[in-house]
Amino acid sequence: MPDLKAEINNAIELWKAIHGGCWPGPPVDQRFTVAVNEVISGLAVYNLAHGFQDKAVGQALKRTATEGLHKSLAGLQKTLEG
Repeated sequence: MPDLKAEINNAIELWKAIHGGCWPGPPVDQRFTVAVNEVISGLAVYNLAHGFQDKAVGQALKRTATEGLHKSLAGLQKTLEG
C-alpha cells in the first residue's frame, strides 16, 4: 500500500499533467476568507475612529467597531475550530 505522501504527490502530478504544469494549491476556504475580512474590516473601522475631530463621533464609532470586533472574532474562532 503506497504511503499518504506518495498518493498526494501523485494527485498533484496528475493535476499538473491535466492543467499544463501549474499547481495552484488547495482550494481557498471561503468561510475562513469571509471571517478574516470581517475582522480586518472591524479593525479598520476602529482605526478610523481615531481620526475624527468630534470626540463624540469617535467614541460612538469605537463602540460600534468594538461590538463588531467581538462578533467577528468569535466567528473567526468558530471557523478555525470547526
